[in-house]
Amino acid sequence: MAIVQLKGGNPNALTQYTVRDMTDILHPVTVGAFVSTVTNVEIAYPRFIGATSVSYIDGPLVRLELATPDREVISNCAQLFGWSPDGTTAAFVSNPLWSTTADLHLVTAGQNRVIDSIPSGPIASDPNFNQFDAQLLYAPNGAYLSLLQVPEITEFRIWRSDGTRIASIDTSQHPTMSVWSGDTLHWRDDKGVERWRGGVQSLWLGGVKWIRPKASPRGGQIVYETRDSGDIPYVSVLDTATGAVRQLAGWRSAPVFLSSNLIWYQEERPCTASDSGVPGFGICVYRPNTPSGKTFIYDLQTGTETESDITAVYDVWPHPA
Repeated sequence: MAIVQLKGGNPNALTQYTVRDMTDILHPVTVGAFVSTVTNVEIAYPRFIGATSVSYIDGPLVRLELATPDREVISNCAQLFGWSPDGTTAAFVSNPLWSTTADLHLVTAGQNRVIDSIPSGPIASDPNFNQFDAQLLYAPNGAYLSLLQVPEITEFRIWRSDGTRIASIDTSQHPTMSVWSGDTLHWRDDKGVERWRGGVQSLWLGGVKWIRPKASPRGGQIVYETRDSGDIPYVSVLDTATGAVRQLAGWRSAPVFLSSNLIWYQEERPCTASDSGVPGFGICVYRPNTPSGKTFIYDLQTGTETESDITAVYDVWPHPA
Protein backbone atom coordinates (compact mmCIF):
# COMPACT_ATOMS: atom_id res chain seq x y z
CA MET A 1 0.00 0.00 0.00
CA ALA A 2 1.26 3.48 -0.83
CA ILE A 3 0.01 7.06 -0.50
CA VAL A 4 0.94 8.65 -3.81
CA GLN A 5 0.31 11.28 -6.45
CA LEU A 6 -0.30 10.05 -10.01
CA LYS A 7 0.43 11.53 -13.40
CA GLY A 8 -2.67 13.13 -14.84
CA GLY A 9 -4.24 13.51 -11.42
CA ASN A 10 -5.31 16.64 -9.61
CA PRO A 11 -2.65 19.30 -10.35
CA ASN A 12 -2.89 20.56 -6.77
CA ALA A 13 -0.61 17.84 -5.41
CA LEU A 14 -0.76 18.99 -1.80
CA THR A 15 -4.53 18.66 -1.34
CA GLN A 16 -5.48 15.33 -2.92
CA TYR A 17 -3.90 11.92 -2.29
CA THR A 18 -4.40 8.48 -3.79
CA VAL A 19 -3.98 5.21 -1.89
CA ARG A 20 -2.82 2.32 -4.09
CA ASP A 21 -2.46 -1.39 -3.48
CA MET A 22 0.98 -2.20 -4.93
CA THR A 23 0.86 -5.97 -4.32
CA ASP A 24 0.96 -6.58 -8.08
CA ILE A 25 3.31 -3.86 -9.29
CA LEU A 26 2.29 -4.48 -12.90
CA HIS A 27 -1.39 -4.01 -12.06
CA PRO A 28 -1.65 -1.64 -9.07
CA VAL A 29 -5.15 -0.94 -7.77
CA THR A 30 -6.46 2.36 -6.43
CA VAL A 31 -8.28 1.59 -3.16
CA GLY A 32 -9.02 5.07 -1.88
CA ALA A 33 -8.35 8.79 -1.94
CA PHE A 34 -8.63 11.68 0.47
CA VAL A 35 -8.55 15.47 0.36
CA SER A 36 -8.42 18.27 2.89
CA THR A 37 -11.80 19.04 4.42
CA VAL A 38 -10.65 22.46 5.61
CA THR A 39 -11.05 25.26 3.08
CA ASN A 40 -7.75 26.62 1.74
CA VAL A 41 -5.71 24.40 4.07
CA GLU A 42 -3.20 21.95 2.61
CA ILE A 43 -2.71 18.44 3.95
CA ALA A 44 0.62 17.88 5.71
CA TYR A 45 2.46 14.64 6.57
CA PRO A 46 -0.02 12.07 5.17
CA ARG A 47 0.87 8.62 6.46
CA PHE A 48 -0.58 5.21 7.20
CA ILE A 49 -1.67 4.09 10.65
CA GLY A 50 -2.50 0.65 9.25
CA ALA A 51 -3.57 -0.89 5.97
CA THR A 52 -7.07 0.62 6.26
CA SER A 53 -6.49 3.98 7.94
CA VAL A 54 -4.38 7.11 7.46
CA SER A 55 -3.49 10.18 9.46
CA TYR A 56 -2.52 13.74 8.48
CA ILE A 57 -2.75 17.40 9.45
CA ASP A 58 -5.12 19.69 7.58
CA GLY A 59 -5.58 22.19 10.38
CA PRO A 60 -6.26 19.57 13.06
CA LEU A 61 -4.47 16.23 13.32
CA VAL A 62 -6.96 13.62 12.10
CA ARG A 63 -7.34 9.87 11.71
CA LEU A 64 -9.31 8.70 8.67
CA GLU A 65 -10.73 5.26 7.92
CA LEU A 66 -10.33 4.68 4.18
CA ALA A 67 -13.46 2.55 3.77
CA THR A 68 -15.79 4.96 5.55
CA PRO A 69 -16.25 8.72 5.98
CA ASP A 70 -15.19 8.41 9.62
CA ARG A 71 -12.78 11.25 10.47
CA GLU A 72 -11.53 11.48 14.05
CA VAL A 73 -9.86 14.68 15.28
CA ILE A 74 -6.90 13.80 17.52
CA SER A 75 -5.70 17.36 18.23
CA ASN A 76 -6.32 20.88 16.97
CA CYS A 77 -2.76 22.08 17.60
CA ALA A 78 -0.27 19.51 16.27
CA GLN A 79 2.82 20.43 14.24
CA LEU A 80 4.49 16.98 14.05
CA PHE A 81 3.08 13.56 14.82
CA GLY A 82 3.74 9.83 14.77
CA TRP A 83 1.72 6.69 15.54
CA SER A 84 2.85 3.65 17.48
CA PRO A 85 3.28 0.56 15.24
CA ASP A 86 0.10 -1.01 16.66
CA GLY A 87 -1.90 2.16 15.91
CA THR A 88 -3.10 2.64 19.50
CA THR A 89 -1.06 5.70 20.50
CA ALA A 90 -0.57 9.03 18.73
CA ALA A 91 2.41 11.19 19.65
CA PHE A 92 2.41 14.83 18.60
CA VAL A 93 4.22 18.09 19.21
CA SER A 94 2.22 21.24 19.90
CA ASN A 95 3.54 24.79 20.10
CA PRO A 96 1.20 27.20 21.92
CA LEU A 97 0.99 30.65 20.34
CA TRP A 98 3.93 32.89 21.27
CA SER A 99 5.41 30.21 23.52
CA THR A 100 9.16 29.59 23.58
CA THR A 101 8.59 25.90 24.35
CA ALA A 102 6.69 23.10 22.63
CA ASP A 103 5.01 20.14 24.33
CA LEU A 104 5.23 16.47 23.40
CA HIS A 105 1.88 14.68 23.88
CA LEU A 106 0.85 11.03 23.92
CA VAL A 107 -2.80 10.19 23.20
CA THR A 108 -4.05 6.70 24.06
CA ALA A 109 -7.71 5.65 24.25
CA GLY A 110 -8.75 9.31 24.16
CA GLN A 111 -6.47 10.28 27.06
CA ASN A 112 -4.07 13.12 26.20
CA ARG A 113 -1.02 13.68 28.39
CA VAL A 114 2.06 15.89 28.07
CA ILE A 115 5.26 13.89 28.59
CA ASP A 116 7.97 16.48 27.93
CA SER A 117 8.65 20.06 26.87
CA ILE A 118 11.28 21.24 24.41
CA PRO A 119 12.57 24.64 23.28
CA SER A 120 10.82 26.03 20.23
CA GLY A 121 11.85 28.48 17.52
CA PRO A 122 10.86 29.61 14.02
CA ILE A 123 11.31 27.19 11.13
CA ALA A 124 14.47 27.95 9.17
CA SER A 125 14.46 28.19 5.39
CA ASP A 126 16.32 25.45 3.55
CA PRO A 127 16.10 26.12 -0.19
CA ASN A 128 18.30 23.12 -1.03
CA PHE A 129 16.12 20.73 1.01
CA ASN A 130 19.29 18.97 2.16
CA GLN A 131 19.50 20.09 5.78
CA PHE A 132 16.02 20.69 7.17
CA ASP A 133 14.50 17.77 9.07
CA ALA A 134 11.46 17.56 11.30
CA GLN A 135 10.40 14.05 12.28
CA LEU A 136 8.68 12.41 15.24
CA LEU A 137 9.25 8.67 14.79
CA TYR A 138 8.46 5.46 16.62
CA ALA A 139 10.96 2.63 16.44
CA PRO A 140 9.54 -0.32 14.46
CA ASN A 141 9.28 -2.38 17.65
CA GLY A 142 7.34 0.40 19.40
CA ALA A 143 9.81 0.58 22.28
CA TYR A 144 11.20 4.06 21.51
CA LEU A 145 10.11 7.43 20.18
CA SER A 146 12.54 9.93 18.64
CA LEU A 147 12.26 13.62 17.79
CA LEU A 148 14.71 15.37 15.48
CA GLN A 149 13.80 18.83 14.28
CA VAL A 150 16.16 21.30 12.67
CA PRO A 151 14.67 24.79 12.67
CA GLU A 152 16.48 27.71 14.30
CA ILE A 153 16.68 25.60 17.47
CA THR A 154 17.81 21.99 16.93
CA GLU A 155 16.34 19.34 19.22
CA PHE A 156 17.22 15.65 19.16
CA ARG A 157 15.73 13.40 21.83
CA ILE A 158 14.74 9.79 22.41
CA TRP A 159 12.06 8.54 24.81
CA ARG A 160 10.82 5.14 25.85
CA SER A 161 7.29 4.48 24.67
CA ASP A 162 5.97 5.30 28.16
CA GLY A 163 7.32 8.85 27.81
CA THR A 164 10.53 8.49 29.84
CA ARG A 165 13.31 10.51 28.23
CA ILE A 166 16.46 8.42 27.83
CA ALA A 167 18.66 10.46 25.48
CA SER A 168 19.31 14.08 24.53
CA ILE A 169 21.79 13.78 21.67
CA ASP A 170 24.46 16.43 21.12
CA THR A 171 23.29 18.92 18.50
CA SER A 172 26.60 20.77 18.06
CA GLN A 173 27.45 18.35 15.22
CA HIS A 174 24.30 19.47 13.31
CA PRO A 175 22.30 16.22 13.24
CA THR A 176 19.61 15.80 10.59
CA MET A 177 17.96 13.18 8.32
CA SER A 178 16.97 10.51 10.85
CA VAL A 179 15.48 7.06 10.19
CA TRP A 180 14.79 3.94 12.27
CA SER A 181 15.67 0.47 11.00
CA GLY A 182 15.01 -2.35 13.43
CA ASP A 183 15.95 -1.23 16.94
CA THR A 184 18.55 1.24 15.65
CA LEU A 185 18.15 4.95 14.96
CA HIS A 186 20.34 6.36 12.18
CA TRP A 187 21.04 10.00 11.31
CA ARG A 188 23.67 12.13 9.65
CA ASP A 189 25.81 14.85 11.21
CA ASP A 190 29.04 16.68 10.43
CA LYS A 191 31.04 13.44 10.81
CA GLY A 192 28.86 11.16 8.68
CA VAL A 193 26.06 8.72 9.45
CA GLU A 194 25.69 7.94 13.15
CA ARG A 195 23.60 5.29 14.84
CA TRP A 196 22.06 4.78 18.29
CA ARG A 197 21.27 1.34 19.62
CA GLY A 198 20.45 0.35 23.18
CA GLY A 199 21.77 3.62 24.57
CA VAL A 200 25.07 3.55 22.68
CA GLN A 201 25.90 6.04 19.90
CA SER A 202 28.56 5.27 17.28
CA LEU A 203 29.77 6.56 13.91
CA TRP A 204 28.58 4.15 11.19
CA LEU A 205 29.43 5.68 7.77
CA GLY A 206 32.12 8.33 8.08
CA GLY A 207 31.85 11.23 5.64
CA VAL A 208 28.49 10.18 4.14
CA LYS A 209 25.97 13.03 3.82
CA TRP A 210 22.78 11.21 3.05
CA ILE A 211 19.48 12.92 2.23
CA ARG A 212 15.95 11.70 3.07
CA PRO A 213 16.85 8.11 4.07
CA LYS A 214 14.01 5.56 4.00
CA ALA A 215 14.08 2.11 5.58
CA SER A 216 12.90 -1.12 3.97
CA PRO A 217 9.59 -2.65 5.15
CA ARG A 218 11.48 -5.94 5.48
CA GLY A 219 14.21 -4.35 7.58
CA GLY A 220 17.95 -4.55 7.05
CA GLN A 221 18.24 -1.90 4.33
CA ILE A 222 18.07 1.88 4.00
CA VAL A 223 17.80 3.71 0.69
CA TYR A 224 19.03 7.28 0.43
CA GLU A 225 20.20 10.08 -1.85
CA THR A 226 23.60 11.78 -1.92
CA ARG A 227 24.86 14.66 -4.08
CA ASP A 228 28.32 15.31 -5.51
CA SER A 229 30.05 18.67 -5.88
CA GLY A 230 28.03 19.37 -9.03
CA ASP A 231 24.76 18.72 -7.18
CA ILE A 232 24.21 15.54 -9.23
CA PRO A 233 22.07 13.14 -7.14
CA TYR A 234 22.78 9.44 -6.68
CA VAL A 235 20.63 6.74 -5.08
CA SER A 236 22.27 4.10 -2.89
CA VAL A 237 21.17 1.28 -0.58
CA LEU A 238 22.83 0.53 2.77
CA ASP A 239 22.92 -2.96 4.29
CA THR A 240 22.46 -2.15 7.99
CA ALA A 241 24.01 -5.44 9.12
CA THR A 242 27.30 -5.16 7.23
CA GLY A 243 27.57 -1.46 6.34
CA ALA A 244 27.94 -2.37 2.66
CA VAL A 245 26.66 0.32 0.25
CA ARG A 246 25.28 -0.41 -3.22
CA GLN A 247 24.91 2.54 -5.59
CA LEU A 248 21.89 2.09 -7.86
CA ALA A 249 21.75 5.04 -10.26
CA GLY A 250 22.82 8.61 -10.93
CA TRP A 251 20.62 11.60 -11.76
CA ARG A 252 18.00 10.03 -9.48
CA SER A 253 16.65 11.49 -6.23
CA ALA A 254 13.98 11.21 -3.48
CA PRO A 255 14.05 7.38 -3.27
CA VAL A 256 11.60 5.34 -1.21
CA PHE A 257 10.90 1.63 -0.83
CA LEU A 258 7.56 0.57 -2.36
CA SER A 259 8.27 -2.98 -1.16
CA SER A 260 11.29 -4.90 0.08
CA ASN A 261 12.48 -5.31 -3.55
CA LEU A 262 11.16 -2.22 -5.35
CA ILE A 263 12.39 1.36 -4.98
CA TRP A 264 10.67 4.40 -6.47
CA TYR A 265 12.64 7.55 -7.35
CA GLN A 266 12.53 10.60 -9.61
CA GLU A 267 14.89 11.62 -12.41
CA GLU A 268 16.74 14.94 -12.40
CA ARG A 269 18.34 16.92 -15.23
CA PRO A 270 20.43 20.11 -15.52
CA CYS A 271 18.51 23.37 -15.29
CA THR A 272 18.10 25.40 -18.47
CA ALA A 273 17.28 29.02 -19.22
CA SER A 274 13.61 28.10 -19.63
CA ASP A 275 13.51 26.87 -16.00
CA SER A 276 14.12 30.31 -14.51
CA GLY A 277 10.41 31.16 -14.20
CA VAL A 278 9.57 34.01 -11.85
CA PRO A 279 12.80 35.66 -10.64
CA GLY A 280 13.64 34.56 -7.10
CA PHE A 281 11.44 31.45 -7.19
CA GLY A 282 11.87 27.84 -8.22
CA ILE A 283 14.48 25.21 -7.47
CA CYS A 284 16.80 26.43 -10.25
CA VAL A 285 17.38 29.67 -8.35
CA TYR A 286 19.27 27.67 -5.72
CA ARG A 287 20.50 24.53 -7.52
CA PRO A 288 21.85 23.68 -10.98
CA ASN A 289 19.59 20.62 -11.40
CA THR A 290 15.85 20.02 -11.27
CA PRO A 291 13.38 17.10 -11.50
CA SER A 292 12.79 16.12 -15.14
CA GLY A 293 9.18 15.06 -14.65
CA LYS A 294 10.03 11.37 -15.13
CA THR A 295 9.95 8.82 -12.31
CA PHE A 296 11.05 5.19 -12.16
CA ILE A 297 10.75 1.99 -10.15
CA TYR A 298 14.01 0.08 -9.60
CA ASP A 299 13.94 -3.68 -9.03
CA LEU A 300 16.68 -4.73 -6.61
CA GLN A 301 16.48 -8.35 -7.77
CA THR A 302 16.92 -7.71 -11.49
CA GLY A 303 18.84 -4.42 -11.35
CA THR A 304 16.44 -2.83 -13.85
CA GLU A 305 14.29 0.28 -13.74
CA THR A 306 10.86 0.90 -15.30
CA GLU A 307 9.17 4.25 -15.85
CA SER A 308 6.39 4.91 -13.35
CA ASP A 309 3.09 6.83 -13.39
CA ILE A 310 3.65 7.85 -9.75
CA THR A 311 4.81 11.44 -9.38
CA ALA A 312 5.31 11.43 -5.58
CA VAL A 313 5.32 8.88 -2.73
CA TYR A 314 4.39 10.07 0.76
CA ASP A 315 4.18 6.86 2.78
CA VAL A 316 4.14 3.09 2.34
CA TRP A 317 2.50 0.29 4.33
CA PRO A 318 3.74 -1.84 5.96
CA HIS A 319 6.08 0.55 7.71
CA PRO A 320 9.78 -0.32 8.11
CA ALA A 321 10.67 -3.33 10.21
